[in-house]
Order: sequence, then structure tokens, then C-alpha cells
Amino acid sequence: TDIGMSGSFNSVIGMDTEKSIQRFLRLTKIKYDVAAGNEKLNGIVFRFSGKGETVAVERILLEK
Repeated sequence: TDIGMSGSFNSVIGMDTEKSIQRFLRLTKIKYDVAAGNEKLNGIVFRFSGKGETVAVERILLEK
């Protein structure tokens, strides 16, 4: 299961914020541009017991 994201932190799913917002508001097919800068990788690691109970949760945050 995917619970994290890799890409520019100041983006919309890794794409340029302004173009993403304009595409949504205008309902047009503006080409997405990949956002640059402030790259981060976020995620969570869950550890389970043999019974399937969650025994630990670890947040992952890697910054470039």
C-alpha cells in the first residue's frame, strides 16, 4: 500500500503548483511541468505482531 510521496514538497503531486491549479480551475488540458526544489520523501513503516496487530509505527522523512 502506498502511503507516501516522493517529489517536490511545494507541489501538487509532484507537479508545478500554478499549472496544476489552473488546469483544475479552467478544466483545460494545460501540460503539467514537474516541480523542482525542496525534494522530500515521506512515508510510514508499520510493524505487526504475528497476530496482525500493529506494534510500531515509524515515520520516514528524507530531505535532499
